[in-house]
Amino acid sequence: MSAKFIQGWLERLFILLTLTVTLLSLTGYLGEWHRYLEATSHFKVQYLLAGLCAFFFFGMTRRKLLWLAVSAFCILLNLAEIVPWYMPPYVNAGESSEQVRIFLFSVDRPSDGRYSEVRALVRKENPDVAIFPEASDPWAKELKALQDILPYVAEQNYPTDGIAIYSKRPLANVSVKFWGNQKVVRTIVADVILKGQIVSLVATHLFSPRNGVRFEWRNRHLEEIGDWAIQSKNPVLVVGDLNMTVWSPHYKRFAQKTGLRNARSGFGILPTWRSNRVPFVSLPIDHCLVSPEIKVVKIRTGENMGSAHLPVIADVMIPGK
Repeated sequence: MSAKFIQGWLERLFILLTLTVTLLSLTGYLGEWHRYLEATSHFKVQYLLAGLCAFFFFGMTRRKLLWLAVSAFCILLNLAEIVPWYMPPYVNAGESSEQVRIFLFSVDRPSDGRYSEVRALVRKENPDVAIFPEASDPWAKELKALQDILPYVAEQNYPTDGIAIYSKRPLANVSVKFWGNQKVVRTIVADVILKGQIVSLVATHLFSPRNGVRFEWRNRHLEEIGDWAIQSKNPVLVVGDLNMTVWSPHYKRFAQKTGLRNARSGFGILPTWRSNRVPFVSLPIDHCLVSPEIKVVKIRTGENMGSAHLPVIADVMIPGK
């Protein structure tokens, strides 16, 4: 097998790679039309890496300058979506602000049996509020042991799904919302008083868009959260598994509509899903969204607890009333 044959084969391979990732980078912007198109919006980091590989190949071989330019376009297209997440916005929360720690962890079935490890992690992080999507039995029972440090609980337990809020502070006006699908509760809303300021907390878990029906349920659910957040007279925290990344057109429309800011803004992408299983497809789908007057001090992911999701720990400053 000659070197010329190998080089020709590599050129065709990188041309195909460049064409594919560039098209996928563009189709993601059409994600409001169909769930398959939206699915292509989530992999901006992967497209960037593939574009870089193609760019270096065409640059080193000094051939196929057209595809060198196309790969450069692919790189710039995806950098434009990634770089802003590393540029922190300026938010002045005021001198009377109080720092609060939010803990989010989707405890799905693969993490069953690691109850003591998860409880130990929560105690170590010592959050003011902890949200647990997918907290059905046996998790719903196992998490009860945390009530010595997080005594106030609001939860909905189902055989295959559930959600729970654990808090150091009393939870007022607790309500469950049948948003998105009138048969399943995937959202709990509660007020928490912090520094004399009432903060409205939305703990939620949106459907994964495995089919067209669940895709519509998820999108409708997100729209109804947005409608509620706009009407709230208090600072708002929306915390949970949204089953979409920050590049989804549906997410972007929600953020623009509500004015809520993702806590990871300025701290990077912070992928949370599948990070412990298939690193190449790790995605940021677990979110903490805050009102503009709330300052984010720090956000990070926690250690692997056996779930398909990583824990998310966010320190935020709540403005005094």
